[in-house]
Amino acid sequence: MKKRYVLKNPKRFFIFCTSVLLLIFTTSFASFVYGYKTPHYEIVEVKQGDTLWKIASEYSGNSDIRKFIHNVKKVNSLDSNSKILAGSELKIPVQ
Repeated sequence: MKKRYVLKNPKRFFIFCTSVLLLIFTTSFASFVYGYKTPHYEIVEVKQGDTLWKIASEYSGNSDIRKFIHNVKKVNSLDSNSKILAGSELKIPVQ
């Protein structure tokens, strides 16, 4: 014989179900709100003797320097053989 469950307080059960659903929806949609950020850039003037590696090591923070250099090249439309010249400006992605 199966046990039958009886709700002793239907109002409390309804509030509980509503709050659980609300919690699920707010946590799942919060990732969509904060998932995309507009990139911000800082303009850096290249000085005599600067290299992409040196500039990237100053601005990359804890991220991988190679990926950071790749992003700098992509943002500034530089190819793999491009040289940076003293006095030119680079857009550096700020994290």
